[in-house]
Formats: sequence, C-alpha cells, structure tokens
Amino acid sequence: MMTPDKLMELDKTFCRAVQAGGARAWASYFASAGVMIVKNGENPIGREAIYQTMHKFFEEPSNRLVWQPESAQLSDDHTLGYTFGNYTRTWLDKDNRETVETGRYTTVWRLQSNGNYLIELDTGN
Repeated sequence: MMTPDKLMELDKTFCRAVQAGGARAWASYFASAGVMIVKNGENPIGREAIYQTMHKFFEEPSNRLVWQPESAQLSDDHTLGYTFGNYTRTWLDKDNRETVETGRYTTVWRLQSNGNYLIELDTGN
C-alpha cells in the first residue's frame, strides 16, 4: 500500500529517471490525460503534448532540471496524493552563461487501475 514516504520515494525516482531519460522519461510519469501547468501559453495535456513541451529543453545537453520532495500526503482512500518541494533548473543563456532558476513545485499523483501512481497535474513557480 502506498504511504507518504513511498510517494516521496516515487517522486525521487521520477527525478532520477528524468536525469537519465530526459523528456521521454518526464512524459512517461504522467497519466494519459495528465496536465502540466506552464508559465506561458496553453497547458499541455497528455503524454505526447507534455513531451513536445519539454523535449526542446532536455535535448540541450547543458540543460538540467532536478528536484527534491519536501513532503507528501495521500487521500484517505489512497487514490490521490501529492508531493511538493524545491527544484533547480540550469541552462546556458544566449551568451553561453549558466543560468540557474530555483523554485517550488507541486505534483498531484493518482492511483491507476494497474496499481501504479502517475501524475495528474504538475506545476512549479
């Protein structure tokens, strides 16, 4: 059975998978109708739209996104949960200078029919 500690571990596993697999790994952790809230433009819905949104960032080798969950909670029936924490995004700007952005994120996870938890909604500031 999922616990808050296990949900935090899942979030950490998600981060490690993205370090190794980039945008495809990122998108694979979303539910089929998962939503990613973005700063500008329309929010991508679904794995392919989320992949298309993230692949340009991840295809550049100098770009990096890492995060660390701070807390997790589950609904009483364990069908929904959330994690939140801190992220750091690093990239090279147009003048080839390293740029670092830090912020906070929240991820909402939903129990799927196969027993796995996938992301329903992800947002950061």
